Amino acid sequence: MGTYNFNDTALIVDGVFITGFADGTGISAEKLEDNFTTKTTADGIPVTSESNDKRGLITVTLDQTSPSLSYLNSKANSKDEYSAWVIAPNEKAGGSRARVRKPANKEFGKESSERTFEIEVLDYEAA
Repeated sequence: MGTYNFNDTALIVDGVFITGFADGTGISAEKLEDNFTTKTTADGIPVTSESNDKRGLITVTLDQTSPSLSYLNSKANSKDEYSAWVIAPNEKAGGSRARVRKPANKEFGKESSERTFEIEVLDYEAA
């Protein structure tokens, strides 16, 4: 068994290291569609359909005070594609064609709040 340390995980968007994550789950990554679907014919024969959908989603939760907040908001307002990768000691997820879906929602209160971004990756891969 090893030791886990979040500081060994990096999110890199268009060559820039993102920092200032909120407490809790700072980064999650997932493929948007299953690799295949199945059904059965009327006479009970199973049929498998392979999916060619390569899209994935990286969800990032930053603290309101994060120095990366304005950077990801500017990426959300851009129409350009760029790379986005989550890199951890034994895992990697992301791709070279990504876009931030929209600027983060904002809320203001007594304490700093969270800002969440969804980065859609068009050529998602995970290892």
